[in-house]
Amino acid sequence: MKKVQILGPSYSGTTVLGYILNTSDGWFFGSEVHRLLYSYVEKYGAKNKNIANPKCDFCGMDCKYWTRNLLMELKDNKSDTLQDIYDVFQKHHPEISTFVDSSKKLEFFHDTKIDYTLIASKHPVRLLASRFYNKRESLGVNSEALSSVFNAIQGDKAKFLDYAKEEVNYFYLTYSDFFKNSANGMLIKMDEIVFDENHKNNFLNFLDLSYGNVPLIILQIMRFTL
Repeated sequence: MKKVQILGPSYSGTTVLGYILNTSDGWFFGSEVHRLLYSYVEKYGAKNKNIANPKCDFCGMDCKYWTRNLLMELKDNKSDTLQDIYDVFQKHHPEISTFVDSSKKLEFFHDTKIDYTLIASKHPVRLLASRFYNKRESLGVNSEALSSVFNAIQGDKAKFLDYAKEEVNYFYLTYSDFFKNSANGMLIKMDEIVFDENHKNNFLNFLDLSYGNVPLIILQIMRFTL
């Protein structure tokens, strides 16, 4: 079973990229698999019941892939590397040829053989806007309305400018680390993949896929999700 790692800051399009690849025959998107690591569950499970009692992000407890038996085996084995998890998954699902993991950070992939590395990116302004919105509660915005976020920024520009500077610096350090340690990876420009035919083809060729493997409609739908 081949493994694909998807790297990128939160809200950079890693999950959408995983959804796309999940449509390919024999491919499976496992979401952020690091949340199943024994040490991760031990560290964060007491504060988060979803981590303490993991389940499929898409199907809940009725998932035919992340079954109760599989999850229990991981727990009993105290599986603490991604490779351990991949091995157990492959034993339960030999029909899967390629496993996609969006654990995002390089540190989770130590001691794991990876076949393809994808680095998800957006235009910095769009990425910053996504992070502003999704972290709005920590920034004192308690409404889901975009207008509320806009009004909060207008009301305290200095505060949000400082936050933006911190975020941009984080982007720089994160991507620098990815490029330094993932020389054979491919940068996926999520803003362009649905509009730029060359980038789309390069993405598919990099993974040895074709339009027949990834339905064109999926790439078109991305226009409304990014």
